Amino acid sequence: MDSSTVASKTKPERIACPDGPTPYNFCLSTANDGFGNAITIGVVTAQDPGDPYGMYDQCHSNISQFGIKPGFMLKASLVTSVGRSMDTVQSIDILVCNQPGGVGSWISDHLETGPCTDMPLSTAWTSRYSYCIWGTDDKGNGVVAGVNQ
Repeated sequence: MDSSTVASKTKPERIACPDGPTPYNFCLSTANDGFGNAITIGVVTAQDPGDPYGMYDQCHSNISQFGIKPGFMLKASLVTSVGRSMDTVQSIDILVCNQPGGVGSWISDHLETGPCTDMPLSTAWTSRYSYCIWGTDDKGNGVVAGVNQ
């Protein structure tokens, strides 16, 4: 292989994140990832996957086709959107996130809450949660979340 065509990996460095509201704690960039790609990533800090103050975002790869708005959502916003308090929430797991029709025909155009067994797709995992939230969020994502208190 000709050495002039071999990708030369460069070490990532911390850079300023894009202007505007973002969930990023910091951003990293490299001019070459070793495969010839320039890469910039935003790093979000969360304690674990169930961190109630973690974020989720555009859950379908072709958001414009389904009218999903770009941007991040706090998992905690699901709880407050259905009128529940965050005071006793220990974890929030995003169980399903897709375009609403991809979740199932039973998904509503608004968020609902109740026992996980009230959902049509309730299965054995529903017993792991204090309650569930399901429906379409403010960005247009079809979401099912399990909440533990």
